Amino acid sequence: QAAVADLERTLYVKVGTDGVVQGLSGDRDNLVAVDPYVDSAVRKFRYHPALKDGKPVESIVEVRLASLPL
Repeated sequence: QAAVADLERTLYVKVGTDGVVQGLSGDRDNLVAVDPYVDSAVRKFRYHPALKDGKPVESIVEVRLASLPL
């Protein structure tokens, strides 16, 4: 249901210390909204959180949906 352009563009996903998506945007400055269908799908993802000194920290992950394995 997502447009091809939405699948090809880079999304910036904020990942919490628990690996849950905290938010996402179409640009680094969090100014570009993401298609609601894409937003809903990406919020279902779970990540291994980034680590700093062995402890989980919030981070921003760049994701291109078109490059994810099916």
